[in-house]
Amino acid sequence: MSKTMGQIIRELRKQKGITQEELAEIMYVTPQAISKWERDIGYPDIVQIVPLADAFGVSTDVLLNHEEGKQREEIEQYMERDSELAHKGFTDEIVSLWREAIQKYPQNYVCLIRLANSIWTTLNRDDPKDIREANAKEVVAICERIIKNCTDNKTKSNALQLLVMTYGNGGYSFANEEKAV
Repeated sequence: MSKTMGQIIRELRKQKGITQEELAEIMYVTPQAISKWERDIGYPDIVQIVPLADAFGVSTDVLLNHEEGKQREEIEQYMERDSELAHKGFTDEIVSLWREAIQKYPQNYVCLIRLANSIWTTLNRDDPKDIREANAKEVVAICERIIKNCTDNKTKSNALQLLVMTYGNGGYSFANEEKAV
């Protein structure tokens, strides 16, 4: 189901960590106007669309939800390619695939959790310790970002599981049983 403009504004505002009052100040409108926008009772004036998108650091297409369908289709294609590569055992190629997806969709948490998962699968290989350590640190950084910013509980739960398994592995300099618990 497609998101409404109000849902998009609310999500973007929360991702930025600002209140309705703070957004109202940025946009030179009342907090009540922001509340109406978020509840789909009213909408920003056409001249406010570009400044609103700029305030969130997104394109107007994101704000107007023009990219959602295209993005969903492309991410499904990435998932299909992931499955093909996994059947062949090409773990490095899967990591590269999700890195490419993140370049295209840096705020997409499905892509981020897939990248973290694919990197995590490389941690038990016989790579040099410094490479495994760097990969583990990247998994932690991605998962902490997801937990901090993502609003989808399933994705956050997956990130938390990866963090527990990574922090709980005593083979890394940053292993921390307290954080794992």
